[in-house]
Amino acid sequence: MRAAAALLAAMLAACSQQPGQTPRETADVGPGPLAETNAQPVKASEGDLTLTPLSPEGGKAIGLTNDNCRYAYQGRTLLIAGSGKAVVVLDGSTVMLKADASDDLAYSGEGINLAIEPAEGSNEPLDSGKQSPADLKIGGSKGEAEFSAGTWTCSS
Repeated sequence: MRAAAALLAAMLAACSQQPGQTPRETADVGPGPLAETNAQPVKASEGDLTLTPLSPEGGKAIGLTNDNCRYAYQGRTLLIAGSGKAVVVLDGSTVMLKADASDDLAYSGEGINLAIEPAEGSNEPLDSGKQSPADLKIGGSKGEAEFSAGTWTCSS
């Protein structure tokens, strides 16, 4: 009975987005278009930060079409990027980031900096249209962390 009540509460939270509400407001109230339903945070391989897995439709929640890139770690999408912006759910809060002008694989915003880099020991470039071994490094006001080894995939 408690499980049914919890499921109903989660479903209602997902449907509670008001017109004009931002993805940040939606993601913070519970399962919705940005985060996976019932997602458990994923702890970094190095550091104490956690990222909440994003849903397959998460890019649409921030206005991206199919032309986007994703960082996956342990088979779950932790970052979605495209059109000069990116989104993560860091320690339970949605963080919207902008691409750095000098590096399209580095993003910053809200006191957070993150970078996608080729996985240690990999000679593969992070090309569009294919899956490449990659690491996600995060630094800033909440601390530092690294998610490795994951994959960086961009649609072409």
